[in-house]
Amino acid sequence: MLTIEELKEQVERGEIDTVVAAFTDMQGRLLGKREHAEFFLEESAEHGVEGCNYLLALDMEMDPQAGYAMASWEQGYGDFVLTPDLGTLRRILDYAGVEPNPVRDPRVRLPRAQHEVVAALFHRRPVARGSVGMT
Repeated sequence: MLTIEELKEQVERGEIDTVVAAFTDMQGRLLGKREHAEFFLEESAEHGVEGCNYLLALDMEMDPQAGYAMASWEQGYGDFVLTPDLGTLRRILDYAGVEPNPVRDPRVRLPRAQHEVVAALFHRRPVARGSVGMT
């Protein structure tokens, strides 16, 4: 866990730059907002994070569902405030500065796959089936 004071210190040192305010929807997915840490400390920690109740009435395909009195095309979609539970502050994994694993990491595999496809298209050489982006 992380206290609000520890968050402030880590933001001042440049160790944290973003705060994620999240909640679960009716499917159990995390939804919410990313905010600059300074803005979160100056505004949202005390006054809350604004969201749209549209997020509370979505199915698995992210399509709004009928039958909700608080959110529908007929009633409109209003705003609500996410009140942060500062007792649940915690650091989460950040990939910045982490050396990528060339075998499993999509940050490595996708550019490699794109390069192979472009090379095949412009040089008209075949790409082995099922091998694009694999190491």
